[in-house]
Amino acid sequence: MTFPKPSWFLPFLFFLCCNISISFASDHISFNNSLSGNQTISSQGGKFELGFFQLGQVKQLTWLEEQQQWILVWIQPQAQCDVYALCGPFGSCDEKSLPYCSCLTGFKEVNSTEWELSDPTGGCVRKSPLKCSVNNDSSSNGPNDQFFQMSTIRLPDNPHVLNTANTIQDCEIACLQNCSCNAFAYNSMNCSVWYENLLNLHQETDGSGETLFLRLSASELKTGNHMKKDIIWIIIGSVIGFLVCTVIILLLVRVYQLRKFVLAIRESESSLVTLTYGDLKRMTNNFSERLGRGGFGSVFKGTLPNSRYVAVKRLEGNLQVG
Repeated sequence: MTFPKPSWFLPFLFFLCCNISISFASDHISFNNSLSGNQTISSQGGKFELGFFQLGQVKQLTWLEEQQQWILVWIQPQAQCDVYALCGPFGSCDEKSLPYCSCLTGFKEVNSTEWELSDPTGGCVRKSPLKCSVNNDSSSNGPNDQFFQMSTIRLPDNPHVLNTANTIQDCEIACLQNCSCNAFAYNSMNCSVWYENLLNLHQETDGSGETLFLRLSASELKTGNHMKKDIIWIIIGSVIGFLVCTVIILLLVRVYQLRKFVLAIRESESSLVTLTYGDLKRMTNNFSERLGRGGFGSVFKGTLPNSRYVAVKRLEGNLQVG
C-alpha cells in the first residue's frame, strides 16, 4: 500500500489554518473582526461584548443571565491616564480629578466643544506666543521667556538629553537659547529638554514624580503674579474692612446706649412734680377714699390730671426731723 506524498496538501493545510477560525466555545467572538471609535463587537449569542467603552480603553464585558447585567471581565489599560496622549498636546492627566484632563498653565483648549463632549485628545494651545516664536530670535528686545515650575509630574515622552549642561542653570540657558524648546527637567546630573509637543504628562497623586520647568511667555507669568498680588490685596482689604465695620458697629452701639441713658435721666428729672396740699386734696377728693393704713399715716386713692391713678399717703401724728 502506498501513501501519497504530503507535498501537495501542505499548502492547502496552511491556507485552511490562515483563513478558518476554529472555536470550541458555544458562544465566542472571532479574532478576525475589527472595531474603532465607539463601535463594539458582540458575540453570536450576545453573552460577550468587546469595545472602546471609554476613550482609549478596551473593555470586555460578559452577560450574567441570572443577574441580568453586564460585568467587567478585562480592561486595558487599567488606568484612564495610561491611555496614550489622552489629554493631547500640552494637556495633563490627573486620576483624582474630574474631568481627568486639564490644560497646562498658560494654555487653553484647542477646541472647547470637543472638551465639553469629553474628548480632550485635541489638546491645548498657548494663550500667549513665546518671544522666540514671534521674533524667531531669543536675543531680541523685550522680556525673555520664563519657566513655570511643575512638581510631582510624570515627565512627558520623547525627551532629548543634553550632555553639555552640567547644572540646572546650564539646562535652563540651553532651553532658552533654542526657540523650539518648550520645557526642561534636571535630575541626577542629567538635563532633558523637549522640542516638540508635550505628550502624556501625568500629575502623580502619591507624591512621586519629578519637576518639569514649562516655558511660558513673560506676560503669562506676569499675569499670574498680578493675580496672586490682587488676591493678597483683596484678602488684606477684606480683613481691614471687617475690622473697620466692627469698630463702627461697636461705636454706634455705645452711642445708642449713652443716648438712651441720658434720655432716661432727663425723663426721670422731668417727672418730678411739686404739688401743694390743696392739690392733694383735690386729687383725693378731700381724702375721701382711703385705701389702707400704714406707718405714719393713711393711704388714699388719688387721680392725676391725666386720669392716672396714684396712691397718696397722708402723714399723721407728730414728726420730728433731726
